[in-house]
Amino acid sequence: LFVSAGLALGLKAGAPAQLEKRDPMLATLKIGIQAAKKIRISLAYIAAVVARGDMAVLITFFVLWLTQEGISAGMDTGEASRNAIKFYIFIQVFALLWLPVLGFILDRIDRVAGVALAMILAGGGYSTLFLIPDPLGPERWFCAVLIGMGEISANLASLTLIGSEAPVKGRGAVLGLFSLCGAIGILMIAKGGGALSGIYGTIAPFGLVASMNFVVLFLCVGVLYVTRKQPAKIGAY
Repeated sequence: LFVSAGLALGLKAGAPAQLEKRDPMLATLKIGIQAAKKIRISLAYIAAVVARGDMAVLITFFVLWLTQEGISAGMDTGEASRNAIKFYIFIQVFALLWLPVLGFILDRIDRVAGVALAMILAGGGYSTLFLIPDPLGPERWFCAVLIGMGEISANLASLTLIGSEAPVKGRGAVLGLFSLCGAIGILMIAKGGGALSGIYGTIAPFGLVASMNFVVLFLCVGVLYVTRKQPAKIGAY
């Protein structure tokens, strides 16, 4: 309701300007794919898959995992669920508190370096879940801090990267394909995480996303090396 009210009051009156001729959807998709010839745009597409995967794994599996841990520790289902949701809320609150600091950092470093930082935080945060002796113990709050920082960082850093690299011509197609990559990431985590959860337990999906974050981290290092090793060709990348 708040968003709708804001749109009703803030949007310019009248119908938006319309293009006389619209490109077919496949032609638009082709523009987005061709833009991936720039290595930094390719990285942004891949980062979108992982960033949305980070978000999806929290929404889909985190409360389930912590609820089952609570039940295993002797809590009834209601108490375990409340405890898990409280912990999830803490992660999101800390993510919001981290946002201004993150924005300050991203404005002052290379966009690819920003994605690398985000992947370190996210991958490290999910990895800590496997290291703590008791998921219901006090150590979990440290995990929550890292996970909150990592989740929001991955999403914002990938957005700032594509925002800075998308060309003026075909910008909509590039941003659209970026969003499509994010949707693919959500589907991959839902399917792959669900399969791993059934085989190895409900903590397994976090291992999957942690691995994906570290893969993107290595890609970021490679992109930084290539683009800085050959400064005269940065525009071509």
